Parts: sequence; structure tokens; C-alpha cells
Amino acid sequence: MATPPPLQPQAALETAVLNALLAQAPAGLEYPASQCKRMYDGQPPPKAGNVFVSVWYDAQRGSLGQRTYLGELFGVYITLTLRFVLPFDRWVQHRDDMEARANAIKVLICQDTWNYSIINAANTLAGFRNSGTGSTQAPVGWCEALVFQGFDPIQDVGPDWFHAHVEHAAERNVGIAQRIKFGMAKRIQAILTAT
Repeated sequence: MATPPPLQPQAALETAVLNALLAQAPAGLEYPASQCKRMYDGQPPPKAGNVFVSVWYDAQRGSLGQRTYLGELFGVYITLTLRFVLPFDRWVQHRDDMEARANAIKVLICQDTWNYSIINAANTLAGFRNSGTGSTQAPVGWCEALVFQGFDPIQDVGPDWFHAHVEHAAERNVGIAQRIKFGMAKRIQAILTAT
């Protein structure tokens, strides 16, 4: 079986985060592949269920400002979306559920600092050298894990968030969404062999 071609760096990082969410979510908060995907932005697909996790990024990239090597900083966003299924007077339970899910995701990604499983998976997916392997056959990859950078405020979302038909556009508050931000994943490359 042929080895798949390497992914672009951002796609590899997002895919590694996605795979970690699918494989290692804490008990009670597991996400099947139908509820957790790489997306263009935080918006769920039209057929999303009551819970959806979007893994994405807006393509910004930082620099370490070095002259002797190319150093870049990458990030990933995770947007949680929950549909309202409870009556209005119990919506606070949806917010509590959102907080529990966001906290579990935050901890899962932050724990990568201890074993670099996500970062090394991203290095493998991109065809880069993993941290500490000593191989010189592949471009140097990520050498530091993602860092938690905060939660955006929870936002009410309407039918358009779920790609509903135009006739339902007047309805409001059919769910909530929240973006979790991670950044500062450091990738380094030698100037002469940078890709």
C-alpha cells in the first residue's frame, strides 16, 4: 500500500488535533467522526447533529523573527456548536455542557506539552522530522506544542449557522457556539533547506 503524500503544514496540524479529539476525548464526551471534522471555518455542516466540533484555522502565521533559521508559529481553532434541545428556561444547562466540553478539549490539547503526541503526529503527517529523532532526511518540524490562548465568548447562533432554509431565517437563538484558541506551536527550518 502506497504511503499517502505529506500534508501541507497547517492541514497536518489540524488533522493531528482532530485525530486526538476522535481518539482521546474524555469519557462521556467522545465525538464520533460525524460530529468532529476539519472545516473551512467554525460553522458546522448542514447535517450536523446536536453537538459539532469544528477544527480549523484562519491561515495567520507568526514569525520568530530569526535571521539564522526560519521559525514560524502556528495555531488551531476549535469551535464547539450545540443545538438547543431544552426549553428556554433550561438553556443554562446547554451553557454548562459547553463549558464541560470546552474544558475537556483545553486539557487534552494542553497535555501535549508532556508527550508531544499531537505535535509528532503532525510532523509525521507533514513529512517532517519529529522532535528529538535526529533524522536529517526530512525538514525540521514542530518542536513545541500548542498553547491554550483562551475561549471566545459564547455566542447565540441562528438557523443560518446550521445552513437552514431562508424561510427560517427570522427564527433566532437555536443554538450556541464557542471558539477555543490555541497557538504558538513552533516550527523551525534551516534557511537553505526550508520548504
